[in-house]
Amino acid sequence: MPTESLTAPERETIINTDDETSTVRIWTAQRSVITSMRKKPDSFHETDSGHYGATEWAEFIIPVTDVNWGALAKRTGTPRPNAATNLPSASVTRSTDHKDAA
Repeated sequence: MPTESLTAPERETIINTDDETSTVRIWTAQRSVITSMRKKPDSFHETDSGHYGATEWAEFIIPVTDVNWGALAKRTGTPRPNAATNLPSASVTRSTDHKDAA
């Protein structure tokens, strides 16, 4: 068993789903998320939990039909930089001069 706790960037929440299952799996090591989900046992079913050093982690499942994907997309504050935001913007040029091949 590790003796050190997870660092701030390692204390994350991961949401997994796929086309085969009818549930969404949520793994988190964020204290506020764990507390919030435990306060709603009718919505979030806790399937596993433990500790990594002093850091608690937990895993929950929720039916995929109960997820409001639009609410997950809402973000306030400064966006986190990622590879997609560092890409050059694409431009599309449409030609109005079409020549039909005979």
